[in-house]
Amino acid sequence: NGTRGFRRAQLDAHPDLFSERAALFFTPTCEIPPQFVGSGPLDVVLPVPIPSWLEFRQIPGLASPRFWVDQIQRATGLIRWQPLDDVVVVQFTVTDCYARGAHLMVKAVLDALKQGTAGRRDGLRLQYFGAIVNDGWKYTGSIDVIEEVSTCSVAGCRIRVNPVASGSDSSVSTHHI
Repeated sequence: NGTRGFRRAQLDAHPDLFSERAALFFTPTCEIPPQFVGSGPLDVVLPVPIPSWLEFRQIPGLASPRFWVDQIQRATGLIRWQPLDDVVVVQFTVTDCYARGAHLMVKAVLDALKQGTAGRRDGLRLQYFGAIVNDGWKYTGSIDVIEEVSTCSVAGCRIRVNPVASGSDSSVSTHHI
């Protein structure tokens, strides 16, 4: 049924593990070989911008954290990331040919950055990219969404995850450029 995790010995022996990464959503990060796990602050550019409300409604795949995990994996060349231990600030810079309210549709991308979710009906834990522990206010100091208008040929989304100083107030801020 495809809902199984793998052991480290199985993954170490695989000749092209990155090409099979879609099968690893039920495998904990501790089982992933270390050469496929990043760490530290994350700064990655995706070739897909965060969708507008219309795109979100018309293209169902854009609402899936698995789609965004795949995009982040392709852009980093890594399967997982060790989350920063501290509270983090997450910044999305969305570039597209028009401003479109990306701050409204950031949830699926934010979910993809989490370690995982236990929100499945069958109770199985899905493992996501893992750059942040969770998207709750206990873990995110702020979430910033910046929209830049350019040409469609340079559309995309830059994601940055960095630690913030302890004691920072949690907030969500949205900036339109």
